[in-house]
Amino acid sequence: MEIEKKVKIAPDTPGVYLLRDKNGNIIYIGKAKSLSKRVKSYFTQRDGKPLKTHALLKKIEDIQYITTHNELEALLLENNLIKQHKPIYNIRLKDDKTYPYLKLTVKEKFPRLVITRKIKKDGSLFFGPFAPVWEVKDNLKTLSKIFQVCTCKKPIKEKSSRPCLNYQIGLCSAPCSGFISTDKYMDFVGKLKSFLEGRVEEVLKYFRSEMEISADSLMFEVASRYRDAINSIQRMVQKQKVIGLGGKDKDAVGWKIANNRIAFCVLKIRDGRLVGHVEYSFESIAYIDDIDACESFLRRYYERETSIPEEILVSRDIRDKEVIQNWIKDKKTAGVKIINPKTGKRFELIKMAQENAAVALKQYEDKSADTMNKLEKMKDILRLEKIPQRIEGIDISNISGKMGVGSVVVWEEGKLIKDNYRKFKIKTISAQNDYQMISEVVTRRYKRLLEEKKPLPELVLIDGGKGQLNIAIKAFNELGIDGVNIISIAKGKSILKRTGREGLREYSQEEVYTPSSDTPLKFKKDSPVLHVLQSIRDEAHRFAIRYHKTLREKKLRYSVLDEIPGIGKKIKKELLKYFGSVEKIRKSSVDELCKIKYIKSKTAIQIMDYLETGQN
Repeated sequence: MEIEKKVKIAPDTPGVYLLRDKNGNIIYIGKAKSLSKRVKSYFTQRDGKPLKTHALLKKIEDIQYITTHNELEALLLENNLIKQHKPIYNIRLKDDKTYPYLKLTVKEKFPRLVITRKIKKDGSLFFGPFAPVWEVKDNLKTLSKIFQVCTCKKPIKEKSSRPCLNYQIGLCSAPCSGFISTDKYMDFVGKLKSFLEGRVEEVLKYFRSEMEISADSLMFEVASRYRDAINSIQRMVQKQKVIGLGGKDKDAVGWKIANNRIAFCVLKIRDGRLVGHVEYSFESIAYIDDIDACESFLRRYYERETSIPEEILVSRDIRDKEVIQNWIKDKKTAGVKIINPKTGKRFELIKMAQENAAVALKQYEDKSADTMNKLEKMKDILRLEKIPQRIEGIDISNISGKMGVGSVVVWEEGKLIKDNYRKFKIKTISAQNDYQMISEVVTRRYKRLLEEKKPLPELVLIDGGKGQLNIAIKAFNELGIDGVNIISIAKGKSILKRTGREGLREYSQEEVYTPSSDTPLKFKKDSPVLHVLQSIRDEAHRFAIRYHKTLREKKLRYSVLDEIPGIGKKIKKELLKYFGSVEKIRKSSVDELCKIKYIKSKTAIQIMDYLETGQN
């Protein structure tokens, strides 16, 4: 069915629409109160729409409709489908991972406060996101000193006879060693939670009360600790700008559009203070107008945001205000208002958010221009047919040919796209043969892309010399792939250079090999093009080594117990903890095995039969 007919048959009901390209891939997902009106709006009055929307319209080959009972159902379905399919033209907060969160593990017996970049639905409380990274690390140290809450990376499972270093330097109360009662520790956790939620005065009031009680009881050392905690809290609060809007917590959302890119800034105001702000910039997204973009951003942002305010301030009246308010209300279990202020202090907040968005947009534009300049130089120096917007780096890692692995990392438009990384366990070679390992990785990687009809990179960078480059080119030729440039980078001979007061220093000049010449290209040490190639090569090297290390560690942990059907990690751990070795388990009896946690007579007999028959 032609696309025009698909548009005409769109139902006049709430629902979700899926736009597909010629390969059947979903490239955009949207929701609407009226599917008919929304879809038709894409194909009318095209002149006023952003360039990315025009690019989207050129790629649409099919439209699928899913109707719902109401707008709220459509919004929930849209969110789920976007998370599942990750369309390229939708707003997705991919930049979240650059912002850290503070995670309070309230479901554990002794909750911990840790920094994380991933939000998981494990019952923990998340506060943030925060920027910059160094500031949240400083805050974590200060908070651990004030509230004496554990900041260890791993959960506290068993009592430790000896507390860790954090206790020795006054950053933890050592609940793992029983140096503080559970009730007292949980009291501190509660106050920490209140502080992170912005209820600063409540926490200060508590500490002042405890300080006075301790002083009246002549417990001056304890009182001094409370005094220090009060001073530390006040110093942290002083760094936050006072907005002068008491009462309700607020988020001010501002945005700026220029040159086919849109940037959002969220100012977070808690208890009348600006406690943080985050910025997001998007380029490859499609939207009808800035209100449509704002609505999409609000849905993505508050889908994962844990600290939801009572008011969300925006610079324009949005069409889906009631639907988004009701959806957020279900998450927050309290009323949320989306307000478009025209005057007053709320309006000043919006202006501040818009100014920050404009600054963020300028920074992104400058960075993009710098990246494009580097790519243009790369194209000229390497004599490429076109600017390499997407570069893939390939490396291998092994020990004398054993446990060989390969890695592919993806660099796109100035940044590494970790979601697209791939790792390979070498299957065809067990001897030391780097060339054949490169060939296997190249063949498997790009044969898969061809089969899945996915786009190929403009440039492939191999870690190695001319030999590795030639074997990669041969693999591409055997796959019948044309139009992909392939180069390799290797360290040249070490030379000694005089470096000021440090004297002589060993330095290896990088050599870049291309198919058209046997003589490698040599760049100056400060060449921006070389820095891009080095960063991709180093990332591929890091990723390969990490995977190889993981496999080595897995092999070291391997035991004959892993081969016994029905024996999982828990039973294996308990067996080795009790007996110390597989040999001692083999010499034991069924009755002894039954003393072990999780092991019953049937499992014990199965273990003994397997070990005695020598099936290892």
